[in-house]
Parts: sequence; structure tokens; C-alpha cells
Amino acid sequence: MTSHQPILLGLTGGIACGKSETGRILSEEGFAVLDTDLLAHQVMKKGTPVFERVIEHFGKPILSADGEINRTQLGNLVFADPKARKILNRLVHPAVIQAAEHWKAERKSDAVVLVPLLFETEWTQNWDAIICVSADEER
Repeated sequence: MTSHQPILLGLTGGIACGKSETGRILSEEGFAVLDTDLLAHQVMKKGTPVFERVIEHFGKPILSADGEINRTQLGNLVFADPKARKILNRLVHPAVIQAAEHWKAERKSDAVVLVPLLFETEWTQNWDAIICVSADEER
């Protein structure tokens, strides 16, 4: 039986194009899977440095009753204003990339990282391959 160097894939693509489904299929094939959308949720939890920076910039009106960031309210704000979206990305992406890089470094088996904005964040180094998933809008 031969062993191989673990494969590390970046997986990207547009909204609702099949990234999660592709990740699920790769998981069934033995790949460890990290979804950076879920990682972003973790780095923005109440009490984290990213949470503090986001609240500092966007204010307490984006908080829900439990003191966490109201993702719907924040999403409505940043998707209506490209400048605000750019600011949010600047506040969140470095922490997500750092946490994902740490996760990647710990992998001893084949792994894939789902990154919706892989090219936009210029996070194109240190992958064995990058897969871009796409789908027709009509289907």
C-alpha cells in the first residue's frame, strides 16, 4: 500500500452554484472539509476581536437581542452599500484566512477549503489546485 502527499484544494464559485454540494461529495470521498462561511460566523462571535471591530465600525444597531451580530441586518446593510461591504470584508477576511491557514497546516489527509471569495481576497497561493464551481442560472 502506498501513501501519498495530502492534497489541498481551494474550492470557490458564485452564490448557489454548488460549492457546498461539491464539498459534501469530496467529504464522502475522504476529504476533510472546511467551509469558510461557517468559519466567518465563528470569528465574528460576541467577544472576539473581529466582533469588536465590526461593532466599532457599524454600531450597536446591528446587534440582536442576545448581543450577537444580527447577520440579516448586517447583510442588508452591506449588500445595499458596496463601500460598507468592502469595509466588512477588510475587517473579517484576514481573521478567516488566518484561522483557515492554521486548519490547513494541521491537516494530515486530503482536504478542501470552501472559499466563496478566494480570488477576490487574492488567496490563491499554497493550494495544490483551485476548483471553481459554476452553474447555469436557469437550472
